[in-house]
Amino acid sequence: IPPPNSPIHFDILRHWLHDCDAHHPLCRPIARNATSRPPTRLVETTPGPAPRYLALSHPWGDPPHFCTVPANLSKNLTRLPVESPLFPATFRDAIAVTRELDLPYLWIDSLYIVQGPGGDFDAEAQRMEDVLAASGAKAQTDGFLRGERHEREMVKLRAGKDGSSGLWVGPFVDDFGAQVLQSPLSKRGWLLQERALARRTIYFTGWQAYWECGEAVRCETMTRVKLASFLGDPNFPSKVSGKLADRGEKIRFYEDIYRQYSRLDFTRITDRSVAILGLEQRMVRDFKAWGGYGVLDDKSSSLLPRSLLWRRTDPEEGLKPLRRILPEGQLPSWSWMAYDGPIDYLDVPFGEVDWSEGDIGSPWSGDGTAPGELRIAGRPFLKEPVVLDSEQDFELVLDDENATTEHWESWRCMTAGRRKAKALSLAKRTLYILIITQVPSRSGADESSWERIGVGMMSGEFIGD
Repeated sequence: IPPPNSPIHFDILRHWLHDCDAHHPLCRPIARNATSRPPTRLVETTPGPAPRYLALSHPWGDPPHFCTVPANLSKNLTRLPVESPLFPATFRDAIAVTRELDLPYLWIDSLYIVQGPGGDFDAEAQRMEDVLAASGAKAQTDGFLRGERHEREMVKLRAGKDGSSGLWVGPFVDDFGAQVLQSPLSKRGWLLQERALARRTIYFTGWQAYWECGEAVRCETMTRVKLASFLGDPNFPSKVSGKLADRGEKIRFYEDIYRQYSRLDFTRITDRSVAILGLEQRMVRDFKAWGGYGVLDDKSSSLLPRSLLWRRTDPEEGLKPLRRILPEGQLPSWSWMAYDGPIDYLDVPFGEVDWSEGDIGSPWSGDGTAPGELRIAGRPFLKEPVVLDSEQDFELVLDDENATTEHWESWRCMTAGRRKAKALSLAKRTLYILIITQVPSRSGADESSWERIGVGMMSGEFIGD
C-alpha cells in the first residue's frame, strides 16, 4: 500500500473518482434545479467553475476549535491562514486532496457555517452533498495524510526475472467495518446523515483509504467489498422506498436508522435534533409521509402510533440511561430527540394489531394543531400496572429507569393499538400504550398539558374508558 500523500496514493483516488464518473450513472452528482443551490461559502482551492466540490467530515475534538464566528467572518472570506501553525492539519490535508482530485472547491463545516451567537448554523447545517471523510482522525489537529501506515509483515516469495522486486504476500488488511464503521469519526452523530446523503465518500484511515459509492466499497489493495448497508445508497433511501420493498421492511428500516442514530455521540447534545434533519426529510419525501422529531406519519392508521412506541434500552445492555436534555417546549416529550441516550422500540408484530385511528391527532394533520403538539385520547388506569401472571403479555417501560408506579392513579394512557385475538374479549386483548402524566400548561390556558413518561404492553383489563 503506498504511503499517504504520495503520487501513487493520489493516482488511486483519482482513478476511483474518474471510474465512478464514467461507469456509475446513479452515483454521479445530480444536476441542480432552480430551487437548489450550493453551500453559501466554499474554500476555493484552485480556480474553476462552481459548484462541484468536496465536503470534509471530521471530528472537532476538544476545544479550542478553529472555526468561523461573526468577528472573523470577513477575514476568513478574504483569505484563510493556511500557512499559520494554528491552521488545523486536517483542513490542510483536505485542501491537498481536493487539489489532487482536480476539484476546485471544498466545504468545511466549522469554517463556512458561522458558529456561535449571530451565526447561521440553523440555516447552513444541512448543506451536505459529497463527503470526504477523515475516519482515522480524532480532532482537527490530527490530519490524515501524515505519518506511516500501520506496519504489515511481508514475505517475499520470489524475485522477478527482470530484476523487479517479485511477489510479496502479507496479512489481509481490508476491514471496512473495523477501520471505518467503528472508527472515532463513525461515533459522531453528524456522520450518519453525512454518509447517507453523500453520493460518494473517501475514508482515510491509518491502514489505507477506502472509496464508497453505490456500486461497492473499494480498497487501496485493489479489492472490492460488497456494500453492507443501505447508507451506501447514492440515492438514499431508494433501495427501500421502491416497489419491491414491503411496508414491514420500510418500518424496520427507519426504526434501525433512528436506533443507530440514538447511540452516537455529540460535542453539543442539543445538535441531536438537528444533525439528522436532512436525512429525515429525505425519508419523509421518499416514503410519501409527514414527519419530524424522529417520528413518521403517513396516510395509514399504523405508522404514527407505531413510531411513537419507542422506549429506552434495557439497563442490562450496558448502555447509558435515557436522560431528558431539553425542557418541554423546545422539543415535545413524545419525541426521543428531547433525550440523551439510546432508544429501542416495543416489539410489535406486523399484521396482528388493530391500530387506533381516533385516539391520536397528528401534529401534521393541518387542523390547527400547534407545531409539535400531539392530541390524544387519554384513558385512566383501573389498577396498578404491575405483572401478576408470568405468562401474561406485559411490559412497562418508564422513560426514567429510576421511576416507579407509585403515582399510577394520576397517569393516563393512549391506546396505540390492540392485539388481534378473536378468542378473547376486547377487554382482555393486549394493548400497546403510550403513558402520560399531567403538567402545568405552558400557555397558562385552562386546557390541560400532558407529557410522555413511558410506553407499555398489557391486558385491556388494566385500562378504563
